[in-house]
Amino acid sequence: MQSKHREIFSADPEAGEGDYGSAIVISLIAKGAMSEADIIKELLVDYDETHGGEPSAEVKKRIKTTIENLKTSGVLVEVVGGVLQLNLE
Repeated sequence: MQSKHREIFSADPEAGEGDYGSAIVISLIAKGAMSEADIIKELLVDYDETHGGEPSAEVKKRIKTTIENLKTSGVLVEVVGGVLQLNLE
């Protein structure tokens, strides 16, 4: 099965390369608001499809950091119930 978001992990994630999905996080949220947990789940499934296994703790940390950076920069905003959506202002 081919990864539906292969560009996320096109670099070697275990070598600390790549930004871990800011573009795909934005495209996921553009389709509809999602919780942070759902975004992380989607990225981890994609990692498994792309690399065939469980990511390291460092990769998981970088995924969470990417989401936090998008929130801090104002690209994503948290709405009721911890759901994230794009900041359209």
